[in-house]
Amino acid sequence: MAQQTIFELHTFRGGHWKVDSIFDDRALALSEAARIESSGRFPAIRVVQENYDRYANEFRTKVIYRTSRLRDDARRAASPSGTTTRKAGARYGDDVIEEDDTDDPLMLLLTFGAIVMVGIAIVLGIRYLAETL
Repeated sequence: MAQQTIFELHTFRGGHWKVDSIFDDRALALSEAARIESSGRFPAIRVVQENYDRYANEFRTKVIYRTSRLRDDARRAASPSGTTTRKAGARYGDDVIEEDDTDDPLMLLLTFGAIVMVGIAIVLGIRYLAETL
């Protein structure tokens, strides 16, 4: 199995998101979120879908459910939007999630430059070894 999907139920209190529970079933996570929302104990609740790609060793994260009783400015701070990516093993806390930058031209250029530099270093190293042997 190349991908694994989990659903995290997050609650917002004191300016921070906390993972309340983790599910492997989407419907169960959404029904639990609705139950917690109806209790009124938290000002904001969300369900985050995380797909782990074993081969790429990264997580794709997407908010699939969100409810909030916060004012607009606090709601924006508490609710990142879109799909994000982070490498497995990266610290996941309080909404500090690395944005997916695979389409960033500068990043692509820097990566290409690094690959070229390593290639040149390898060729020069092989030439040096060939001359000394």
